[in-house]
Amino acid sequence: MLGKNAVGCFASVLDDSRVCQVLDDAWPKIVELSLRVLGNMSINHDGKQECIDNEVIKRSHAFLVNQPERSHKDALNTSLILMSCSIHLDGKHQIVHADHNGSPYIICTMINRLESSQYPDLRKNLIVALTNVAELPLGFEKITGQLIHKIQILDEVFGARAVKPLHGFLPRLNDYDDTMSFSKKAQMIG
Repeated sequence: MLGKNAVGCFASVLDDSRVCQVLDDAWPKIVELSLRVLGNMSINHDGKQECIDNEVIKRSHAFLVNQPERSHKDALNTSLILMSCSIHLDGKHQIVHADHNGSPYIICTMINRLESSQYPDLRKNLIVALTNVAELPLGFEKITGQLIHKIQILDEVFGARAVKPLHGFLPRLNDYDDTMSFSKKAQMIG
């Protein structure tokens, strides 16, 4: 199946409106099965590369979003895709650079899913994926930036490794004025 555009075909099931119309009521089950196959294919080195080339990370993101019409199986299979593809440098970049209005939307969705402890298998995959993405300095910065007010999740994902980068969020000495109060600039930032 690898090298025969199977990944592209399975990925088209996820986001092609024509496929959704043709499959009608069968579409949710076909999506679930397609995500499972893509997740399994992404474990293999060549399959991982094909998933990255076909932007399966972005195309499957909608199935990770916690919404009533999304199943746990969809989210779990998507988390497997994210976990597998985030091992690859290009996969890390696709996750970090998926930006909407200045917000890294895939990272935000992953973190939002970590706010619930309902599905430990999903949480485990997402923590591994975030740890993989954090190997990029920009990835670590974006993840810690999103977790700055979610200390419990930050600790769960990074533990003591988060201390050094978090110092970047603290005010600097030059942010204080002569009376050791925050300057106007630092007050606007904080």
